[in-house]
Amino acid sequence: IDDFFEKYAKGQLIPYWKSMENWTYTTGQTPKGHAMHLTGLNFESVVYDEDPQKARLVAFFNMDPRDKCMNCPRDYGTWEQIAKRVSMTRPLRAKVLIAAIDQSNNEHPENKVAAKLGEPVI
Repeated sequence: IDDFFEKYAKGQLIPYWKSMENWTYTTGQTPKGHAMHLTGLNFESVVYDEDPQKARLVAFFNMDPRDKCMNCPRDYGTWEQIAKRVSMTRPLRAKVLIAAIDQSNNEHPENKVAAKLGEPVI
């Protein structure tokens, strides 16, 4: 316990982000699709740390129907179409990563995106 509070006082605690890939947990299957599915656990490593020569386009969706983002499911389909086109074009695939995160189930450190979305954000 002392170690925890010492690290807290020094600002050395590693953040833990809520991470639940609902596409996986609801079906028990690996998500299919062309966009990389981000979670709270892999967000930082994929978006901030991987290949610095590759651009990343991340779409933030809120797929929880209780939050009433009516355009999120529709726009997610459009995002998948964009990801498919990029994945089928070798020069683009080498330079751009298309990813998506359902932030109703996954926390992330990106502070430019609201915690609860009423509309999808890229």
